[in-house]
Amino acid sequence: LSVENGIDSNFMFDATYYFFTGQSLAAGEGFSTTPGVPTAYFPPGYPLILASAFVVLGAQSFVPVLINLFAGTATCWVTYKLGSLTYGPKSGLTAAAVLAFWPSHVYATSATMSEVVFTFLLTLVIYRFCLIASTQRGENWRSWIFLGLLLGFTSLVRGAGLLFFCALGLALFI
Repeated sequence: LSVENGIDSNFMFDATYYFFTGQSLAAGEGFSTTPGVPTAYFPPGYPLILASAFVVLGAQSFVPVLINLFAGTATCWVTYKLGSLTYGPKSGLTAAAVLAFWPSHVYATSATMSEVVFTFLLTLVIYRFCLIASTQRGENWRSWIFLGLLLGFTSLVRGAGLLFFCALGLALFI
């Protein structure tokens, strides 16, 4: 009797997968971790972001940290904008300050993982949605197209972003 335990001999951690896939894309070898062996194990958004940066800065270990540093800082800014839009500038500043020093938010910056970029994109989606709803810019179809494209790209970074299509649809219905 033989039982498969699901452990592959080619196992690698998520961070290693993201780095190698981004490196492969930057080198023009396709979406793979091993040259010539295509993969679709994770969504392509984060490796594409890494590959873009690798083309400019080289495939160095500090590049994902720079991307996450930018995304984390931008998330604080969008959090400030979202808090200011919904509850006023003091609330926005408080929310941004709490996020800036939140331990997991700070810690995740050093990891080659998609969470920080996904958090930035999702916060931006929520902010754009609230902006459209609060300013009655709903008549402007370009705002909705941009929101849809942004949400689509967010879903390419982490598949969980697809759930927000349903959440935003429900919010519109309510």
